[in-house]
Amino acid sequence: MTGAFCKLVSADRERSYCVRLAPGISTGNVNELIPAIDCRKCLLVTTPTVARLYANEIAKRLIESGVDLSMLILACSEQSKTLAIVEELCQECFRADLDRKSLLIGCGGGVGTDLVTMAAALTRRGLSYMRIPTTLIGLIDAGIGVKGAVNLPNKKSAIGVFCPPEYVVLDPAFLRTLPRKLISDGLA
Repeated sequence: MTGAFCKLVSADRERSYCVRLAPGISTGNVNELIPAIDCRKCLLVTTPTVARLYANEIAKRLIESGVDLSMLILACSEQSKTLAIVEELCQECFRADLDRKSLLIGCGGGVGTDLVTMAAALTRRGLSYMRIPTTLIGLIDAGIGVKGAVNLPNKKSAIGVFCPPEYVVLDPAFLRTLPRKLISDGLA
């Protein structure tokens, strides 16, 4: 459509983000996270298993370092990858009093980071977020990508966004507690 009342406006948006190899995160060494968090209020989202193995210690160390951190433990499965769960996560961002400068942190596998990506894109029209992938696919693929998606009945990843994280922090030591089958699946 052209004419007197139409003006084309360019809306190009280029974004880059930091992907950092940070051995030691899995054992609670949060030194690499502190500068990335940069005194912002945070909400760490993880799963029950990842919380027990890693995230509780990471959260404890961040809080001891003075980070204003809340934590949410979500039971994540392919069946929970829904808009309803994203909405719950967005509500939790408001309960945690996150503002536009705050940081959402996803620590876990692909389902959890997909949900965090969707919530980050939608909450307050876009929150910064960090991914800390804990699975093989997360470390080599999904964790460093920019997509987030949820399922519809009978449609995997049917609704989604492309929303780059601000940071991705990788620690291959997370793989040491994965079942052998998940390592094989990831390699395949």
